[in-house]
Amino acid sequence: MASEELRSLPSYENPAVKETPMKTPPNLNVVPGTIYHMDNLDALRGMNSGIVDLIATDPPFNTGRNRESVGGKYVDQWRWEENVHRSWIDDIRDSEAVPNGRPIVEVIEGAEHAHSENLGAFLCFLGVRLLEMKRILKDTGSIYLHCDYTAGYYIKAMMDAVFGKENFQNEIVWKRTSSRSDAKRFGAIHDTILYYSKGDGSTWNPIHTPHDPEYVKKFYRHDDGDGRGPWRSADLTAAGLRSGLSGASWRGVDPGKVGRHWGTPTGGGMYEYIIKNNIIPGWPDAYPTVPDRLDALDAARLIHWPKKKGGVPCLKRYLASTKGNAACDVITDIKLVGAHAKERTGYPDQKPVALYERFVAASSNPGDLVLDPFCGCGTTLVAARNLNRQFIGIDRNDDAKAMILCNLASMKKAEVDELRQKSQHTDPNWIDRILAKHEASFTDVPPQRTDEETEAIPGLPQVYRYKQKALFSHAEMKDMLLDQWGLQCWGCEFSLPDTPRNRRYFDLDHINPKSGGGTNHLDNRAVLCSPCNGQKSDKLTLVALRIDVLGGRKQAHAHPIDLKQTAEWARTQEMEALLAREREKNPLFTR
Repeated sequence: MASEELRSLPSYENPAVKETPMKTPPNLNVVPGTIYHMDNLDALRGMNSGIVDLIATDPPFNTGRNRESVGGKYVDQWRWEENVHRSWIDDIRDSEAVPNGRPIVEVIEGAEHAHSENLGAFLCFLGVRLLEMKRILKDTGSIYLHCDYTAGYYIKAMMDAVFGKENFQNEIVWKRTSSRSDAKRFGAIHDTILYYSKGDGSTWNPIHTPHDPEYVKKFYRHDDGDGRGPWRSADLTAAGLRSGLSGASWRGVDPGKVGRHWGTPTGGGMYEYIIKNNIIPGWPDAYPTVPDRLDALDAARLIHWPKKKGGVPCLKRYLASTKGNAACDVITDIKLVGAHAKERTGYPDQKPVALYERFVAASSNPGDLVLDPFCGCGTTLVAARNLNRQFIGIDRNDDAKAMILCNLASMKKAEVDELRQKSQHTDPNWIDRILAKHEASFTDVPPQRTDEETEAIPGLPQVYRYKQKALFSHAEMKDMLLDQWGLQCWGCEFSLPDTPRNRRYFDLDHINPKSGGGTNHLDNRAVLCSPCNGQKSDKLTLVALRIDVLGGRKQAHAHPIDLKQTAEWARTQEMEALLAREREKNPLFTR
């Protein structure tokens, strides 16, 4: 990484001075640095199990309104059968691949009763993705999920069901701003990050933050002017009486009079400080007894003698020997991305890189693979890159490409817009060319699993699919479905004998509407009678139409045409067509 691209990083790690070999799991089926431009469920399902070290992500919060700003936009409204499908619940409940499926469904249904159907839809949307995230995490992996008060406690219940309540580690509070005035309530000034491990052996690196300047000024007020810097008094004794040399008098001072014994630094910050700076050569092994170690400390000017006669000497604890404060679950030292901040891209609700650097540093090691399945403007990706980790990003928004470029290449949005205007006709691949310099690339083709060890989560119907031209024409698909399944309406079950005239009574429609992200592919196609086709329009899913025309969910699921079977059949037809086309192009193709 070029030095001019480095920001001012936290004190706990500086990637500019490290060269760490990147790790490659044997079953890795994704290329680190890839950003998948699609619904994250497609990409997650295509990733092999146990290849990711850390997931740190900032998904939609279920605010009930779509978010938009100068730098982009994203969907944050969730409704059954518009962008979330109820059939997911039955698939989760009944699947052998989801042993904890019933608790997950109960969390969704409980949210519907306690809050709203829309929250249930949001939790279903998130839940099926969390199942995949858990699958692709290594046993040493962890996940940090950003949320707020809108749905945070329901999300925690969902994560308890998916990851297990025993793997909950922290509810981290991030104070994102200093003040806010909310009508008739206390101002909401914090977000929540839920931190879970996959199991007992998760990666953990202790994180320290700098001491507060006022604390340093108050307590580290001594300085001998010898270059060692400020210091404070610290105990040279420990609690309890001892009968050996550690409890004996030393230079006329008896620690036993106050119920204590001598204690020298044989571990901790001062111990490391002494050895690192070679202040006492051979410390502590060259000084086998407590009096020997006390004499050595005094000779090295590491003991402070009080002026008061009979006072107990103390150890000089230098500020340079401390790592700072152990990071806690309330974060107040990292602020929002300001309007004029260098990292600001204009993306709505952009989070500071320093916040995600803290999570990445704590729960992964250099060379590890970090994933953000809702990567937005790329905050997690930049944090991983800054700390010498590999990364994978996923986002389906069209704005994500330019915003990630802003973050990874440290460019202003105005610069990106200017390049877009200059290059859109002469260099259509300009974004990819610049991203390649930063070892990143975009793709709209999902990965394909190569492992067979872990059964995939059920093939639930998609809301957003990657873009690919349909393999068959409208007329071809209608005839294929009628030939295979007969002249029967996939909605109301109405049927007719197979004649050319009767075939004209049926129309080809979508199982999941295009308005909800449904594709034109054969596996998203259904045959409907004219009345059902008119009633369904481009708003309802086929399952919702069945519930309406057949009188309930039970009747809908009893329909003689099983959508799982039709989807499997359709995908087989599409695969055979793809292979046939490949053989036409390449006669040597034998698959």
